Amino acid sequence: MPSRIEIHVVERCAGGAASGSGSRVALLKADVLPIDRDELEEYFRRMNYSRKDLLELVSTVPDDILSFHPDRRQRTIREILQHIAGAEQWYVTRLLKIPRFPPQKTPLQRLQLVRDTAYAYLSQQNLQLSARVVEKAGESWTLRKVLRRFLEHEREHILEIEWCCHDVNLSAFSQLDATRCEGSRTSPGRSISLLSYLLQAKPFLLSALDGLNLRISAVG
Repeated sequence: MPSRIEIHVVERCAGGAASGSGSRVALLKADVLPIDRDELEEYFRRMNYSRKDLLELVSTVPDDILSFHPDRRQRTIREILQHIAGAEQWYVTRLLKIPRFPPQKTPLQRLQLVRDTAYAYLSQQNLQLSARVVEKAGESWTLRKVLRRFLEHEREHILEIEWCCHDVNLSAFSQLDATRCEGSRTSPGRSISLLSYLLQAKPFLLSALDGLNLRISAVG
């Protein structure tokens, strides 16, 4: 276990912030680097890890709580799941045309359908053109940025669902350290992104940090 974590800002990008649904997100220098087949498969593996965390989390939530509003200004967990699926469908359409999806009975079924379609279409991309920048509605996209947003966006909303569970005093934190359930900011008991974990106390900082390319290194 490292004794210290260091975070370095290696790039700043003006214009665009993840302050709400539909917000424009910066195109980082790293986003215009080409991707080879091995790296694409690594992205898919990381997406699978994140999806496994999401499914494990919501599996602890009773069905009636999925539609519960802790705060009328907040989305329900069911709405968050629908939003994740809708966003992932939208990400793919930044680069490709995909067919309309038939209605699904549950948000989890829609999540699975969209993700399977994303894997199928993105895996067929000509990787020799993976660094190509595509402009859509005033925002710049590459294959690497699409994959980055798949990962970032789901992690952001896993954190949001955890907070919804916390707000209704569920036991959805059963796989986390007891100290974390009590509001402690100590190390997590399961895998969540380091950046999201660091921002637990102040989720609004997500909008301020978007556009920063962070390099996180373990020391010790």
